[in-house]
Amino acid sequence: MMHQGMIEIKDLPNFNLVFFHRGNTHSDTAGCLLTGHYWIKTDGDYQVMLSAFAYRQIYPKLMDQILRGNDRIEIENKIPKP
Repeated sequence: MMHQGMIEIKDLPNFNLVFFHRGNTHSDTAGCLLTGHYWIKTDGDYQVMLSAFAYRQIYPKLMDQILRGNDRIEIENKIPKP
């Protein structure tokens, strides 16, 4: 996969410079979306697992859609509420 730059999510109220990227915990991000294959809850906090693996899977798909002019995405939070 050839990386063609970071994918930014724009037009979010009260947020800017929001990107898709790899990372495992909240300390790896300042509000960006971390890619992951699955998540676990450890010591009361969530941790994204296999982040680099998931990024390598999703990046080319997102970039393909962007290059085709499809620049909209819907993001759903599927973490169950306690």
